[in-house]
Amino acid sequence: MASFEGITVGDEVVVRPPSTWRPRTVARVEAVTRTQFVAGGYRFRKKDGGHVGSDGWHSAHAYQVTPELLAEVETEHRYLSARENLIKLRNQLETFTREIDRTHNKYLLADAMEAAAADMAAAVTKLREAFP
Repeated sequence: MASFEGITVGDEVVVRPPSTWRPRTVARVEAVTRTQFVAGGYRFRKKDGGHVGSDGWHSAHAYQVTPELLAEVETEHRYLSARENLIKLRNQLETFTREIDRTHNKYLLADAMEAAAADMAAAVTKLREAFP
C-alpha cells in the first residue's frame, strides 16, 4: 500500500478506472488537500490511493508511477489499439465480402482474395506464436 503524502499538483499517477474493460491511464494530479488528491477525474485518499466515495467493489485506484508500471500501461494501450484495429479490419472485410457477393463478379477477384487470405493466415500464425 503506497502512501501519497508528498504528492503535489502536477505530479503523475497511474489511475485504474472502476470499470474492468477500461485501461489504466497516466493522469496528472489536479488538486491536493490535506487528506486527498484529485487525478483523472477521481478523488483518492493520500494514505493508500483508494477511491474516495466508492463502494470498494466498483472503485478506481491510484498507483505511484514506476518505469515498470508505465511499461505495462503502454503495453495495455498498444494491445487495445491493435485489437480495435483488427476488429475494424474484420468488419470491413465482412462488409466488402457481402458487397462482392451481392453486386460484383466474385470470380474476377479470386486472386486478390486468395492473397488477402494468405496474408491474414500469416498474421494469425504470428499471433498464435506470440501467445502460446
